Formats: sequence, C-alpha cells, structure tokens
Amino acid sequence: MLAFFAFGSMGMRADSELPAPTSTPYQRHITEFHKPFALSFEADLDEMRKNLDPHRQAGLADLTSMVDLLIRHLRPIAIDAGATRMPAESAGIYAKALHNFSKSKNMTRGSTTVILFHFLSDLLDFQYRDFSQESKYSDIPRFHFLTVPANALSSLGVNIARNDEVFGINDHLTVGQMFDYAREIMAVAETSFEEKKQAFASSR
Repeated sequence: MLAFFAFGSMGMRADSELPAPTSTPYQRHITEFHKPFALSFEADLDEMRKNLDPHRQAGLADLTSMVDLLIRHLRPIAIDAGATRMPAESAGIYAKALHNFSKSKNMTRGSTTVILFHFLSDLLDFQYRDFSQESKYSDIPRFHFLTVPANALSSLGVNIARNDEVFGINDHLTVGQMFDYAREIMAVAETSFEEKKQAFASSR
C-alpha cells in the first residue's frame, strides 16, 4: 500500500506537470536539542553550514549529504533503542525513490518530501492514519502519489509545505531550507527514540 500511494497514484511526473514557482519563506520554531546524539548532530550540521551557501539552490547531493549525516548520528541510536527496522546505511538508497522526479534537476518540495518520507519510514517505523483520501493541500489532490508522504511528514512536524494550504510541489529549495528540515527531523527523532528506548527498557 505504501508503494502504491507513494509512487503509483495518478502516474504523473511532478516536475513536468506543474509550474515551478519561487519558494516563499517559512517561519520556524528553533528547536533546542538536549540528548547527546542530537547535540553532536547539531555541531556537525553547523560545521557543514560553514562550507555551504545557504541561499544556493539545493541539488540532490546537498540533500543526500544531510541525510547521510542524520543516518550517521541516528542509526546507532536506533540500534540502542531496540528498533526492528533500520534506515539504510547510505542516503543514496533513498534517492532511488525519485521515480516521479528528475534526479538531475534542483531539489523541490516534492522530491525532497519523497526522500525524507522514505528515510523517516525506515528510521521511525512510524504509524500514521490513511492519508490517501485526504486533500490537505490545494495542489495535491486525493490519491496523488504525494498525498501520503506530504501529510505524514506534516503530522510528524517536518514542515516542507509552502504553507498550510499550498504544498508547492515544484518550488525550488535552498541549501538553508535543507538545514531547517534536517533539524526538524532530528527533533522528531530525539523525542521518538526517547520513547522507544523507555519502552524497550521496560519490556526487558
């Protein structure tokens, strides 16, 4: 069912069916990390930030570098928490999910959502309600291949959409926005793994 909703619905290429408007700023709450693994990730992300122009349009290599950083910090935590499902060892695995997008073009909200959805599905093995018939965003109709990924990430607190009403599938993203998404994912993981670790400890 996941594969059907993520890739097959409506059979269209997202980067050719719709215009590519300019991204608009999104106001975010800056999360304060507490766990050592999250603080270590933040330090490494800050080092990465020093070498990249946050205003440059992001390419696939930028996103995979940030997902690789997340994997490096979170995979050991998943093992320690007793997770039965693990993220891939390399972000390149998730890039293969871009069936409806061009891998040679700059990253968009749509293509970024596909990769992050698959990464988080493996990392958290999260349970979510059936979003396939919901139409939260005006540019993502029901049963569209992005309906489940877009709504699932939003429900977790990873805010990739342009705003609450329009997703902006083909909005080009900047490197700075990728940093924002990486921090939001770490915030979700910090909370989730603390809960998983406590549940795992109590079951032993």
